[in-house]
Amino acid sequence: MTIKKTNSWLDWQLKHGSHEFPGPDGGTCINEAALVVAGFAYREVTGILDLPESFCPVISQYALTLNDAMPEGELLNRLRPFAARLSGSSDGRSVADLRGSYLAMQAAREFAPLALQKVDPAAAQRLKVVSSPEQAMAELDALAQIDWPDNVRETVGAANRALVRTLDLRDAIYTAELTAICAIRAAAVDDRAWDRAIEALECLLTIGKQADPIEVDLIERRAAEVLAVA
Repeated sequence: MTIKKTNSWLDWQLKHGSHEFPGPDGGTCINEAALVVAGFAYREVTGILDLPESFCPVISQYALTLNDAMPEGELLNRLRPFAARLSGSSDGRSVADLRGSYLAMQAAREFAPLALQKVDPAAAQRLKVVSSPEQAMAELDALAQIDWPDNVRETVGAANRALVRTLDLRDAIYTAELTAICAIRAAAVDDRAWDRAIEALECLLTIGKQADPIEVDLIERRAAEVLAVA
């Protein structure tokens, strides 16, 4: 297969996994692309510990987990605009916890209901209107005892574990990963979960400190410099 070489950021292709260096079409994950956009020296990103401190680990973990599961092509490339907003999003422990709590509630109110809608619409509706982590946890605890089909069970389980971590004020990074897993499992039941997952990333980036805007011309120049040696 011939890979078409691109010279433009707008044609940069996101791919699953980590990459020692970009390919002729970009061919990186979302976080590796974000390094390029922000002007950092390129590095392979195998996990969030490979990222500079300016990247919020909660946001980056959520984006990374989605990146490695979303179907490549048009859908995965919908994450590309977020690359310009990752560096500069880091904002301390309290904001990281807020972001984790937001994601856990998305798991309960958005992703779990999508998975449950066909098998138990009443349960799906109850989850959609929960107003607190405690209320969501009570619903999910009861649902976790039922023998659902695999993808439904795994969606409910991931949402349950995300809420447990939020209520216990534990590592929000893992909460982000669990929420992304919840979205991934829900998408196996209803592919609208991908749209909701992208919407959640958009909202997540509005919590706390936000990255300074990067001029489009500067993004193009940085991308072109990397692609020139690919």
